[in-house]
Amino acid sequence: MESIIHSIVTPMQATVVATIFTFYRGIILTLAPNRSSKTFGSASNISPINKEMLRRAGIGLLAIAIRVYCVVLNDFGHRLASVINQSMWTAKLLETLLNLEENNAVEPIDAIVLFTMLVGTYVAIYKEEYIYTVLKVDGALGLCSGTLLFLFPNQFVKNKLEATKTDALTHIYVNTHGMALVLTGSYLTSVGFGMDAQNAFGYNALLASVLQLVKVFVIEDIENVKDIDSKKRKTQFCIRSCIFALLALIILI
Repeated sequence: MESIIHSIVTPMQATVVATIFTFYRGIILTLAPNRSSKTFGSASNISPINKEMLRRAGIGLLAIAIRVYCVVLNDFGHRLASVINQSMWTAKLLETLLNLEENNAVEPIDAIVLFTMLVGTYVAIYKEEYIYTVLKVDGALGLCSGTLLFLFPNQFVKNKLEATKTDALTHIYVNTHGMALVLTGSYLTSVGFGMDAQNAFGYNALLASVLQLVKVFVIEDIENVKDIDSKKRKTQFCIRSCIFALLALIILI
């Protein structure tokens, strides 16, 4: 069975496909959040808070795709990937902190994350021998904050955001951000503790497959949200979940 599957699609080819898809989703979420919001049934111009959540989710996906491209598909190593990824997050966090009144979407842990990003960038450039420690720290932060945002988006919206600046879909955007952080954190943690980068990507795709289903069937509460076809949305996520699972199995077997 394994030889038959690999005669059709090799693990490296599956890795390339998954990387391209991850990079594409990351670019769309980061640079065109209004376009991304259409998949949620939202208006063309979404609120600053919702836009902030989508952009952060996009940066998380880009971080995974860039690291796979640098480490698995090429031989650039973790140093270059870390410099690029840390720089993206640093720029995003600085932009958020400098525009508090506009988006009001700063998480309590942002100041800590910004500090770790700056330290991580310095380590990647000048202290490469500690790069795996940085991966572990960044991964742990992503997992912790991402898990809370993914599992409890309504609580975050209620307790941390101004009610006048949120809407019925804000919890979905927060949940999307949380899922991206969980995926980023799990990948960085796995690689940081020595797992092969390609295998870690395979397990990450498998995790993404599961999270897609948990997101639409357990976490999201959109049955009564106007302009959203919940059945169509669940069908789309099921298809996406199957694709992720298939790519993961091809990479891992």
